[in-house]
Amino acid sequence: MVNTAAAITVVIILLFLMALKMRIGIAMAITGIIGILWLAGIKAFPMIGVQAFDYVNSFPFSALLLFIFLGELLFNFGIGGDLSKAAIRWLSWLPGGLAMAAVAACAGFGAISGSSMAGVATIGVNMLPELDKSGYDRKLAVGSVCAPAALATMIPPSLTFILYGGIAEVSIGKLFMAGVFTGILMAALMWGYIFIRVIRNPSLAPRVEAFSWRDRFISLRPIWAPVLLIVMILYGLYGGVASPTEIAGVACFLAIVIGLAMRRLNWQSMKLAVLHTARTAGLFGLILVGASIFNYALILTALPQWLVTTVIAQASILMVWLVVVGICFLLGLFMVSTAIVLIMAPLLNSIALGIGIDPILMGVVTVLMMEMAVITPPVGINLYVMQGLRKDMPFEDIVAGTLPFLIPEFLALILVIIFPQIALWLPGRMI
Repeated sequence: MVNTAAAITVVIILLFLMALKMRIGIAMAITGIIGILWLAGIKAFPMIGVQAFDYVNSFPFSALLLFIFLGELLFNFGIGGDLSKAAIRWLSWLPGGLAMAAVAACAGFGAISGSSMAGVATIGVNMLPELDKSGYDRKLAVGSVCAPAALATMIPPSLTFILYGGIAEVSIGKLFMAGVFTGILMAALMWGYIFIRVIRNPSLAPRVEAFSWRDRFISLRPIWAPVLLIVMILYGLYGGVASPTEIAGVACFLAIVIGLAMRRLNWQSMKLAVLHTARTAGLFGLILVGASIFNYALILTALPQWLVTTVIAQASILMVWLVVVGICFLLGLFMVSTAIVLIMAPLLNSIALGIGIDPILMGVVTVLMMEMAVITPPVGINLYVMQGLRKDMPFEDIVAGTLPFLIPEFLALILVIIFPQIALWLPGRMI
């Protein structure tokens, strides 16, 4: 029997603590402890430690840390600038070519770092001056960096997929593969959006002189190492050669060897990479522990079980998709995407299994919604990173330049739901 009063109370307490701008991990932990004490009393306290330990003492969490470390190592390669230069040389001749180059650079950086915030900061520093120098509309310029940087949420090695797979107990390797074509589709739709806008209003993006073929191929030289690592990661996952954690470990080792050989890494930069990884690990660990306690409290209310067995079981698949998309979108307006995934993943996976939706497809749709969450105010983190780069630009203009990119993202969402093989074809052929 669902304890409605307890379920509503813990949700209200969580929202109240978030409104006080308390760290989301601490807010979830406090809320969860209150709920557990209410529903199960002091005797359930030992389970809090067990739940928290199980969440952080896992292979998915190890993979998460290793991929973060890999991104930190490759960041010291100066790969953001190299990707931006290569994209500019190959795409500048197209209508809106520099904005398209920003999309391509963000997608490439996302395949290296797995972090949308890092993508905004790194690609923004390299692309925004080029867009300004060429006379691009400032709103289009910020939008073509801020929104595509969120592709890191979808393109492997996506940190969000690692979290979702670990919490929902879904294959991380298959989630990665599902993100390949979905991420390519989203980048292509963003290109199409930019192309249509510029064709309709050429003043938004003055044409830029094309580079020679020699310059284009020369620009590819500095990016061979990251591309090699990306191919190795995808091949290892697709071929079932090793687990995501093992592949991430090998990739980190190769990145260190290549970086030292190319003199793009030194002991100081590796020390900084370790420190940044440890700091990020602490933040993720805090959120994981808080989410584990909060989820345990929700389970004690029996609300998730009631939703799956009573409400969702009576609904059509179309209605389920509408509810899932609606809830994720609303949560994305007020919560950070990491917390949403940790709270919603177990429930959404149960819904998928209960109504006959492929759990991999549910994971892709959820992560796609999280991609939208990082660019929607008032909590969209990418918008605030961009504001740090564009201090002379009103925040409202940054939002106005970025939000139209929700159009290609919603179109991708619709296509993936109607044609699920976009996401499921590659995972279905894994060894």
